[in-house]
Amino acid sequence: MIERKTSEERKEEITAAAIKILSEKGSKKFTSSALAKEVGLSSGAIFRHFDTITEIADFIVEKVYFRLSGQAVNISDDPIENIELFLLKPLKFISEYPGIIKIIFSGQLELVTSPQSSEKLRSLQRHTFEFIRTNLIDASEKGFLRENTDVDALTVIITGTLLSASNQVSSNFSHQKSSDELNQAVLKQLVKLIRG
Repeated sequence: MIERKTSEERKEEITAAAIKILSEKGSKKFTSSALAKEVGLSSGAIFRHFDTITEIADFIVEKVYFRLSGQAVNISDDPIENIELFLLKPLKFISEYPGIIKIIFSGQLELVTSPQSSEKLRSLQRHTFEFIRTNLIDASEKGFLRENTDVDALTVIITGTLLSASNQVSSNFSHQKSSDELNQAVLKQLVKLIRG
């Protein structure tokens, strides 16, 4: 007997498929037929779980916001350690949902969300940049960075590393390491580079 999946299980499958389509093909290919094909359902079955494509995108935003907002807390006197701890959550999220950071920072997700969800994404992006930048300024003032380090450029490098890590995990770049192992290695090397 074939066991039917719960609505929550189907929503999770649809969410993962939506993230995959948005990260690999972009917002123009984010359609109910593409989702149905990816999940193995009919287009109509997709809409038993969500009313619209926008609702699916908004659901992803809520998942992202729930998982990543509020994590920017300085718990150490070492600002570089604060950045490292801050980056652990998105790197773990990348392992669970390859492509998630890519669709957030590339703007692909924002193109298909409601205005309220778009603002949540922009707020999360601003908060991420500001948290990293503020801690880098603190690290510079405490002498933890090389002299004359451009904090704004380093902020872009760190957020770019998150995007790149997402791309590597989603493309299965490293066949020798699991996505968690690769993300941990990336974070370790990033911290080494920041500390000089």
